Amino acid sequence: MHLLFKVRKRPLSKKETARKEDDIVTVSENALTVHEPKQKVDLTAYVEKHEFCFDAVLDQQVTNDEVYRVTVEPIVPIIFQRAKATCFAYGQTAWS
Repeated sequence: MHLLFKVRKRPLSKKETARKEDDIVTVSENALTVHEPKQKVDLTAYVEKHEFCFDAVLDQQVTNDEVYRVTVEPIVPIIFQRAKATCFAYGQTAWS
């Protein structure tokens, strides 16, 4: 059994943009990095980086068609060969 993990970064919402919130997530080929703002006890600001690796990372510029082609389309033939496949989608579906 082979597990594939693919993720898509969402853009900031209109509310987040209106509040001038920072986009703290960057995307590279197969990794997503969260740049978490932190503060030391002496009030010195710093950024802690958390990197997560996946089989594919899609940025907020890709279309839903591209997301389908990368994530779902490859498993469709497997299903017709009577194999089991799961596609789990989670997250915001409408931008407000």
